Amino acid sequence: MIRASEIGKLLSLEPSGDPDAEVICADQVVSDKKNYISFISEPSYLEHLGSTNASVLLLEEGLCSDTHIRQYLSSAKKGRACFVVRSAYAAFIRVLYKLDPGIHITGHVDETPGSMISEEADVASDAVIYPGVFIGRGVGIGSNTIIFPGTVIMGDSRIGSNSLIYPNVTIYPKSFIGNKVIIGSGSVIGSDGFGFVEYGGELLKVPHLGSTVIEDDVEIGSNTSIDRGTLGSTVIGRGTKIDNLVQVAHNCRTGSGCILCGMVGLSGTTTLGDKVIMAANSGTKGHLTINSNCVVTARTSVTKDLPAGSEVKGYPARPLAEELKIQTLIGKLPELYRRIKKLEKEIDNGKRNG
Repeated sequence: MIRASEIGKLLSLEPSGDPDAEVICADQVVSDKKNYISFISEPSYLEHLGSTNASVLLLEEGLCSDTHIRQYLSSAKKGRACFVVRSAYAAFIRVLYKLDPGIHITGHVDETPGSMISEEADVASDAVIYPGVFIGRGVGIGSNTIIFPGTVIMGDSRIGSNSLIYPNVTIYPKSFIGNKVIIGSGSVIGSDGFGFVEYGGELLKVPHLGSTVIEDDVEIGSNTSIDRGTLGSTVIGRGTKIDNLVQVAHNCRTGSGCILCGMVGLSGTTTLGDKVIMAANSGTKGHLTINSNCVVTARTSVTKDLPAGSEVKGYPARPLAEELKIQTLIGKLPELYRRIKKLEKEIDNGKRNG
């Protein structure tokens, strides 16, 4: 349980209303729960100010007025408080971590019966290793890292401190994972890339001798595959966030703070700068560079290098404004076709009458 005054210290703001308002959980604006915190970041939700049961409410700056605040506070004489913040959703997330510091931890295991841990592995004494985990020779596991059942960590890999590996993750040899990394269930780190060469009428598999590097504070969703380098390393930069069902091929490199949404595919040796956003179902041709602060919109295929700050759309990728104009013109093609056919008919009739 936390009070509104504690939330105020976290957000460096004074609450409107009761500083002793209590919060024991979080929920949507409209809920039957009691003593919960919620937020409003969209105008359409302001209609719930008079009916919400939230004991503490975070209101988006620019959406609300003093009238809105009074409307919320007057729906209960005491035990309510609110804050006007720049980003209500971001503030809400910060409070969630304050409300439940162990939000990612679902239990502690003092022993690990059923796990297979090599005697040549170096596992921190306070790491939590659940039953059914395999840890191979030469693996290192850092302090406070949690590894859930069914995970396989093959030889000569490293996982730093305060990381969280969910069930049924497979980590191949020579995978180096940093601190505060989260990997979702079913993901595969360090598998061979899709590399074959034709020789004598057959396809020979290309050996992948490189490694995989996942830097600090990276989050990887469920059922995502990140391939090792053929030679050298595949690198996911610090603070990058990767959604479910993403494919990162061999020798790709991302900068820091990138966002890869669901079903993104990076072909081999793609390089991303810092803070690149790849929206859902977008992808790249191999051996190209997308420089920092680019936005690749959904279902876009990037076929050549992009300069920093580009925003692109389409197949192949074009500058967003250009592609939107093209899409508008395509929508007008049926009408243009009818007009052309009408003109052709008028011209033919004129020739006959002439």
